[in-house]
Amino acid sequence: MKMLIVESPTKRKNIAAYLGAGWVVEASFGHVRDLPKGEMGIDFGNYQPAYVLSDSGKKVMTKLQGMSKQMEEIWLATDPDREGEAIAWHLKALLGRDKIVRRVTFSEITQTAVLRAMQQPRDIDNNLVDAQQARRVLDRLYGYKLSPALGDKIGVHGISAGRVQSIALRLIVDRERAIRDFRSTKHFGVAIICESEGRQWRAKWDTAPFATEESPYITDKESAEKVCCHALSGLRITNFAEKEQQQMPPAPLITSTLQQAAANRLGLSVGTTMTAAQKLFEAGLITYMRTDNPNLSDEAIAELHNYLRAAGQDDHIADPPHRWKAKGGAQEAHEAIRPTDFALRIADSGDPVADQVYQLIRRAAIACQMRPAIYKVRKARLETLQPLTLANVPTPATIPAAFDASGRELIYPGWQIIAKDYTDDDDKAESGQLPMLTEGQICQPLEAVRLELETRAPNRFTETSLLKILEKNEIGRPATYANIIETQLRRGYAEIQKRYFYPTELGERVIDALADRFDIMETGYTAAMEAELDNIAGGTADYLTVVRDYDLALDSQLADFIQSSIEDGSIVPCPQCQNGKLRRINGKKGPFWGCSNYKEGCNYMAPDENGKPGKPKPKSTAYPCPQCGEGHLQRRAAKKGKGKYWWGCDRYPDCDYTAFDDKGRPKAKKA
Repeated sequence: MKMLIVESPTKRKNIAAYLGAGWVVEASFGHVRDLPKGEMGIDFGNYQPAYVLSDSGKKVMTKLQGMSKQMEEIWLATDPDREGEAIAWHLKALLGRDKIVRRVTFSEITQTAVLRAMQQPRDIDNNLVDAQQARRVLDRLYGYKLSPALGDKIGVHGISAGRVQSIALRLIVDRERAIRDFRSTKHFGVAIICESEGRQWRAKWDTAPFATEESPYITDKESAEKVCCHALSGLRITNFAEKEQQQMPPAPLITSTLQQAAANRLGLSVGTTMTAAQKLFEAGLITYMRTDNPNLSDEAIAELHNYLRAAGQDDHIADPPHRWKAKGGAQEAHEAIRPTDFALRIADSGDPVADQVYQLIRRAAIACQMRPAIYKVRKARLETLQPLTLANVPTPATIPAAFDASGRELIYPGWQIIAKDYTDDDDKAESGQLPMLTEGQICQPLEAVRLELETRAPNRFTETSLLKILEKNEIGRPATYANIIETQLRRGYAEIQKRYFYPTELGERVIDALADRFDIMETGYTAAMEAELDNIAGGTADYLTVVRDYDLALDSQLADFIQSSIEDGSIVPCPQCQNGKLRRINGKKGPFWGCSNYKEGCNYMAPDENGKPGKPKPKSTAYPCPQCGEGHLQRRAAKKGKGKYWWGCDRYPDCDYTAFDDKGRPKAKKA
């Protein structure tokens, strides 16, 4: 018997049917080992992680280890990405000591793909494993080292920071502050309405000759009215051009564009989209949904061409096939997301949301290999017959006022037959039609309208717009975006109101503490780190060197951060135990300050005074100091020996009396 292990249990039934007798198909349910909770779990000599079985992993491995004893071979078919490769590595380490272990990957769960993959087993790709491990270790280092210092800085216990979550939060905070600081500018424009060949068309005043980069707007109403008057006196066509313009189809969907398309067209969150895509993949309806590759395989293109011919769309097939350039740092060897069967119009997966996501994927995949749409584009430039003088504008001048008009007409739909609406709003050109005009022709406007305009503040981020900027700046990976967003909300750093992100007061305090102090708060830093991880995956960079260099840089910045926080009073050493730091805690009766070493026995507490620790209130105690007679004895944690305590006078250093601890009571030392 042979055993094949996948990640998800929902894959087992189909794959088992493809493999037939002699095979057992089981699932790992994702990762079975991870770094330990509550401790660093990293050997700083070689930065090797001390992996432990997760709670769910213990149950899974008990079953798999029992079954493996009866197996001749173990085949690992976890997902074809870094995380999947790491899971396979962990499984081999736990199961493969005395077994033949083989690694296979499927980009789609169909009989053809599975059987083909089984004919091409390979070894574990240790470079991919190292890349995943480096990412996990670096995340642990940043989280465990930076988070406590951040908590001390702002006086909030249990706060967190990270190399990806923190820069994402900074984008949200910076956008909110840009909106707050924004001051709108009222300005004016002019639009004219003309008629030619029985068709009305519109042109707008080009204000650029009268503006500057520093003052790009016309704020003088009288100047706009003067332009209106001159325009009504007649305009001359100074330039007219007509040309055909091609519009290429959109690329097939990758992880990030799938998330954006589902948000724009279906109103789905990132998490919901990826859950739906996972269901489709496991049902064998689409190829693997975590990919950066914007191209279909040659085999898939051939299948698509056959489908289009069978559907009577021969004339619309792109020749040669369209190809798209992947972004720098793109990983994964498998192709873009596509249906496993182009002829399957409806997924019928049993999940209405998944069925809608399937339609997005299918339409984009089919459209990508169809001919471009063709538009007839016309542009015209018009000028007033006489120059006019504008004095109250950024660039005073006496010149004719110029107007621009444009329009386009679809003359060949091409790919739009299947995906007419599949372009972002930013990519859509003006669709109004402009009639044939002649240079030198005089136009008499029907109407000239003064436009009253106002500059607007930038929009807050939605999930879609935040994803775009994260992707543009190569912050994290699309597969992690759902977790990035969930972290902002769960930690209380941001909230969503009517689709828009708003930072909370806590979120802004976090950014104020971290900004300009750590490299991870710069957009280019995370992209550079992702590139280093890609280099590890490609075998051109060393795991130990990369991780150590980033850790040393973090330690240096962290030391400066802690020192500056002590100097500005943000971090206050505990006056009782001397080792801990005071943290602001929101208690039931309001905020107060307590020592970070409370688990080690330090019970120091102080009232909150305007966000700073005040002087503790005198405590009534049964243990007055026997030496000075003025102070009282306080129980303190010993520097050496966990759970050990001693007593000392609260008038130290004026009084240096000390006593042993005897079950929570002071015991005088023998003379």
